Amino acid sequence: MSEMNSNVNIQRTRTVKEVVTHNFGLKLLSVIFAILLWFYVVNETNPIKVRHYDNITISIVGKEELTAQKLIPLESLRSILPQAKVSLNVPHSEISTISAANIEVTLDLSGISAPGKYQVPLKVKSGNADVTVASFSPTSIEVVIDELASAVVPVRLSTIGKLPDDLYKGVAQTDPETLQISGPESYISCITRAQIEVDLSTMSDGYSASMQYVFLDKDGNPVSGENIDANREVVLVDMGILSKKTVPLEFMSCLKNVDKMAEGYSVAEVSSSLESVTIIGDGATLENINRIFIEDVDMTGIGPETTSMDAVMIVPEGVQLLDAKQPVLSFDIAEKQISKELLVDIKYVCNPEYTVVSDVLQAKVTVNGGYFSVANMEPEDISVKADTTALEAGLSTVKLNITLKDVDPLLTVTAEPDSVQVTLLLQEAGDT
Repeated sequence: MSEMNSNVNIQRTRTVKEVVTHNFGLKLLSVIFAILLWFYVVNETNPIKVRHYDNITISIVGKEELTAQKLIPLESLRSILPQAKVSLNVPHSEISTISAANIEVTLDLSGISAPGKYQVPLKVKSGNADVTVASFSPTSIEVVIDELASAVVPVRLSTIGKLPDDLYKGVAQTDPETLQISGPESYISCITRAQIEVDLSTMSDGYSASMQYVFLDKDGNPVSGENIDANREVVLVDMGILSKKTVPLEFMSCLKNVDKMAEGYSVAEVSSSLESVTIIGDGATLENINRIFIEDVDMTGIGPETTSMDAVMIVPEGVQLLDAKQPVLSFDIAEKQISKELLVDIKYVCNPEYTVVSDVLQAKVTVNGGYFSVANMEPEDISVKADTTALEAGLSTVKLNITLKDVDPLLTVTAEPDSVQVTLLLQEAGDT
């Protein structure tokens, strides 16, 4: 039974093969003939095929005509136009010549002559006279037209953040100071200024940069119409940022001819209304400045009647004073304190029965005190005594006693030597 089934399968296989190979040449010829017939029909009849194209950019024409009539779209059309879809009826013979690049979709504004809202139809060209447009979308675009206006608005600066402590903000400047703007009257009429916001915390010495601006209305609200043109896209901003430094005021070394003050007087104390000053300038200049001096003050002839004097600070080149207030010097002018040395004879005092013998006859007396008490002092104004009245005969050391004729408690006196050695000799009877 299985042998019989096997023979049947073999017979069926041979039958299929025979079907394929039987009259093979005739069949191949039929296929070739059909292909040639198809080419003939296509070339002779040139059938129409519909081709679809997406993402076609819409071109805008007629803007010059609008501008000539002082009109302008309220919004930038380029930002609101969609991509077009176009279907073309393309003859078979033209299929290879047509692509998306051949298709022209335009929005023509030249027919508009007054402000308002318009539904402007799109126009489509295939770029080939034998190719027609089957369909396209959108078929029209809604356009709002406004009057074209222009204005000149000021550039204003606003700041946020805190300036670093070592910096100073001077007068900020912008270039340009105003902007010429044009666009839809609905927007232009609302704009009062071009505002630039500057973050002070990011500032550095000599900061200058080109910065973007925004248009604001009178209430500070942004006016952001995309169809607004300005004569400058950015504004150069110089914030007037300088370095800042506080340094001591040097005045003592600027007092000249103090040795030529009024006779008998000297400066006891000098103070200034300003102990330090804050200076501003570029960082490189300030780095080398550690103090500010005043102009020289001539003390010639100055006496106690002078208690104060205006001074003038010397400001180095490239440096400014943060506060223009000048210092006032206050003087405490007092009687000069001097010393004077005088050789004074020593007066030896003893009991009548003794004779004093000493090698030291004079003492060098130094008087310290006010000029007017000391300057004119002479030896006769001073008494130097060696009092031996309490001593016995023999060799002793006696401390010198110094007195002044005019007793001034503010004077001090010293003697050299401050004591002397004496020998007391007992007088013999009959000696005088």
